[in-house]
Amino acid sequence: MSDKQKNKAELLSELRKLRRQLAGFQSAQADRGMVRAAPREALGESERQYRSTLDAMGDAIHVVDRNLRIRLANRALREWIHELKLDEDMIGKTVFEVFPFLPEEVLAEYRQVLESGQVLVTEEDNVVGDLAINTETRKIPIVEGTQTVGVVTVIRDITARKQMEAEILRARKLESLGVLAGGIAHDFNNILTGVIGNISLAKVLTDPKGKILDRLAEAERAAMRAKDLTRQLLTFAKGGMSVKRIVALGGEIIDAASLAVSGSRCRCDFSVPDGLWLVEADSGQIGQAVSNIVLNAVQAMPQGGVIRVSAENVSLAADGRLPFAAGDYIKIRIADEGVGIPEKYIENIFDPYFTTKQTGTGLGLTTCYSIIRNHGGHIAVKSTPGVGTTFDLYLPRAAKGLKPGDVEHVRGALNKTRGAKKPPTPFPAREGPSSSGRRGSSPCPRKPSRDRRPSG
Repeated sequence: MSDKQKNKAELLSELRKLRRQLAGFQSAQADRGMVRAAPREALGESERQYRSTLDAMGDAIHVVDRNLRIRLANRALREWIHELKLDEDMIGKTVFEVFPFLPEEVLAEYRQVLESGQVLVTEEDNVVGDLAINTETRKIPIVEGTQTVGVVTVIRDITARKQMEAEILRARKLESLGVLAGGIAHDFNNILTGVIGNISLAKVLTDPKGKILDRLAEAERAAMRAKDLTRQLLTFAKGGMSVKRIVALGGEIIDAASLAVSGSRCRCDFSVPDGLWLVEADSGQIGQAVSNIVLNAVQAMPQGGVIRVSAENVSLAADGRLPFAAGDYIKIRIADEGVGIPEKYIENIFDPYFTTKQTGTGLGLTTCYSIIRNHGGHIAVKSTPGVGTTFDLYLPRAAKGLKPGDVEHVRGALNKTRGAKKPPTPFPAREGPSSSGRRGSSPCPRKPSRDRRPSG
């Protein structure tokens, strides 16, 4: 082999060797690339699972960095933001830019969590527009090594729970007061029966032309007013004597409200459709509740005004904010343009004898509350001083398939007398208007008890 051929063979051998080395280097680089790519893919999968887990949770959750800028938000928070009509483009913005109603204390709370690395749980009462929201917030630190780099904020809406707790507390308080008031009213009513009976007997035995008869008549009227007060107390204590039937309340609502504004400077603006669902109720008691609330509105507008009375069918979902069971209800709304009720009085307006007025018994709204509660319903109120007050009455829909007049349920004193013989009347009935009229009603329309509206 010549030197030229030998050099060519060596060169080819070196080329093959270099080619093998290059191939091995490329293979090693590819392997190292795969090693680097694997953690990135695993990290991406982990993040997707993390986001999916957050989106599956019912609580509103967001993650903020040390500058309190939102870096991550779950589906529940986005839906909540949309419902409250807040800024939905929240990523990268501070919590105070997204939630402008947050108090300054929230900033101190975040600083505490970032500095201490400890979980902090708080409750807040916020107002967004005309919506009051109660929340429980759990701030959880994100710790990397020895440093807190961010905070996971879990927000739970506890508005319904707070309303339910307040409703239970109010019901228990009124129940305790009702036991006391009912016992006193029952004993007082027995005493009044004897007083009124003896006055009536004295009137029969007295010279009709003498002055004594006038005094006896005045005493009788005073005793009857006292008896009417005991009736209100018994209604508050036990729901009163009610005869429940399947009824359509549209006409009763209009009649009761119209009677309440008669002779005043106010007028009612009605929106009561014909297709209201039937309810199982004592229409007279529901009319009394409507009358008492409308009278409240009249007293809140001494210069006159419009009282809007409406009724509608509503179906409430299980996740509603109102503190009572889901289902179908008749909703009666009575809204005035009066002086309103200061916030500090709202929690007390259904308490017996609570009033800020110089006149009135303070039992009107208490009676309303008792009537609606004993019909399985709910009464709610919201008021803005200087703007007006709105009462919402919810009554459960009657079972489907029933028609007006069905299902007579008797409560109160009638339960004890059903099936019993009617006791003899101790005094003969006098001739005149008092012996006429419908059973259970007075000859002239008796005005419902006037209640109080804080003058604010």
